[in-house]
Amino acid sequence: MAVLRLFAAAREAAGTASEDVPGATVDEVLAAARARHGDAFARVLESSRVWCNGTPAEGGQAVGPDDEVAVLPPVSGGAEPSSARGRQVSRDRPAAGPGDRARAHPRRHRRVRRAGPPPAPEAASPAPADAGAPDERGEAADRLTRLRSVPLPPTGQVRVRGRDRPVSGTGARRTVVGRRYAVVYDTSGHKVTLGVLWFVAVVGSLALGWAPLALLFGIAAGWAALEAAMRSREAGRAAEPWVAALGGGAIGAAGAAGSEYVGGAILLVVVAAAVAAALTLPRRDEVLAAAGTSVLCAVPFGLASACVVLTRDLEIGAAVVLVLFASAYEAGDFLIGSGASNSVEGPLVGILTIAVTGAIVAVLQVPPFDGAPAFTFAALAAVACPLGQLACSAILPAADARAPSARRVDSLLLLAPAWAFTCGLLVASQG
Repeated sequence: MAVLRLFAAAREAAGTASEDVPGATVDEVLAAARARHGDAFARVLESSRVWCNGTPAEGGQAVGPDDEVAVLPPVSGGAEPSSARGRQVSRDRPAAGPGDRARAHPRRHRRVRRAGPPPAPEAASPAPADAGAPDERGEAADRLTRLRSVPLPPTGQVRVRGRDRPVSGTGARRTVVGRRYAVVYDTSGHKVTLGVLWFVAVVGSLALGWAPLALLFGIAAGWAALEAAMRSREAGRAAEPWVAALGGGAIGAAGAAGSEYVGGAILLVVVAAAVAAALTLPRRDEVLAAAGTSVLCAVPFGLASACVVLTRDLEIGAAVVLVLFASAYEAGDFLIGSGASNSVEGPLVGILTIAVTGAIVAVLQVPPFDGAPAFTFAALAAVACPLGQLACSAILPAADARAPSARRVDSLLLLAPAWAFTCGLLVASQG
């Protein structure tokens, strides 16, 4: 088992930026990835270079769970196609000339002067004839030699002041939380425009009544559950995507009828998932796994959507503030986190945005938040929104799994149920 990191065309062919792939050597990891992602990925792999932990990798190099294998497609010149997986570049250099002293790299240790003529330089062993890697010499070899001390694999080049400069990829998340749960921001497409349209649709449905709101969040919950189940099935987990989609939508829409109907809808989804899995899978353990995955994908998104509808039925002001806090967090998190070098800056800015929004709510005294309760509920949102993102990553098979609908409501996964419960207590105490 090793972590496979994909760049450029390899990432597009596989549909993911990083994943855990079984294998004891680099060749076995690449073979497993080729079998998982199909012919398009295999074609990209043929013309790519392979690095392991920041250095060129040999096909037979042993790897473990803490090792990272990077696939680097040809960028700005690229590599020659090859069927072999050994990618070690020859480091041969021509004999040193009189002008080479000016290009010598500074050394940290002192040079020891030796008597007699200097020894003749030994020629490095050439790469195997079938390795297929291009033989790079001169300035290119000198540049690649220096890059071997850099912990990040180069992903391309940019031209600065007339010279090509190698560009390294983003830093790998070394911790378990960072690699498995931290949000991977998808910046492809019109994400900001879609976010604004989603906010307008939610606010409009809040103004129109409970029926449009239940319809909107029912569709959102079903779509999110469908994407989560499909990504789980693609990762090798047994799941019933359409059961999860219909179940999530039904739970979300049941919020319009009341909390009792939400509980009944959850029970029906559990039964439906078990029956659907029993009809399609022969083994008992597979039936339980498929039913559990389907319920896991349907219930959280459906419950969060139902709680938004329940909050609107309880107090429209509370529902409006809930949407404002969640939207403020998502805007700050995405705008800053998508360009940050770590996974902490985005959520921190989102929390600061919630604090500013909470101050505005407290000044306007939006019912039922007349003063101090606004800051209490702002603190609840500041804790629940980032935890909801981590919960969404736990539902998905990987943090970078492509599920835009699930990510659209991930900040509400824990916030909406807690909000509906605490707002009910607040309204009851005020009434």
